[in-house]
Amino acid sequence: MTGDGINDSTAMKKANVSVAMGSGTDVSKDVASIVTIVVLILMDYLLPVTGTMALWIDLLTDIGPATALALDPAVPNIMLRRPKKPEEKILKRTIWELIFWSGVRTTIIYTVIFHIGLWMGGYGVAKAMVFTAIVLHTFTRICVVRTIDGLSIMANKLVLATYASSLVLQAAALYTPLRSLFGVEPLPLTG
Repeated sequence: MTGDGINDSTAMKKANVSVAMGSGTDVSKDVASIVTIVVLILMDYLLPVTGTMALWIDLLTDIGPATALALDPAVPNIMLRRPKKPEEKILKRTIWELIFWSGVRTTIIYTVIFHIGLWMGGYGVAKAMVFTAIVLHTFTRICVVRTIDGLSIMANKLVLATYASSLVLQAAALYTPLRSLFGVEPLPLTG
């Protein structure tokens, strides 16, 4: 649901996804799930990962690989696992701790990568390094989850194909005129 006025706020509040238009009233902005991505795009020059980059990352790492993962073979011995009790929480304390420490670790790593990029070639290179690290990190997460589930990375060749195409597209984002859209510099190919 999209809207810009107070008359749209009820429908926007009930919608799964609502977008307040740029000139909207404060009421419609308050109930909207998404106020506008335009603000992020306008802040492209301030943030290491911009709204445009976030959309690109989402396209590369979610659409193809997620579709390919849906075609994964069954996890070995899945039917031997005990079912969860209905009253058992899905997100237990250990899961929350894992999410928290993973977030802390990832933030530290991306911050270090950003500062190395600043040292290597300035702000444009630093943005490119973080941008690319996020895309590469997705594949690492896929490998870790597959290992936990007892699946080989080779169990689904479509995952590898979609990831390879993502890497080609990421290279295009860095080494073609497309890079001006993201405000990055090409990464040096030699040390």
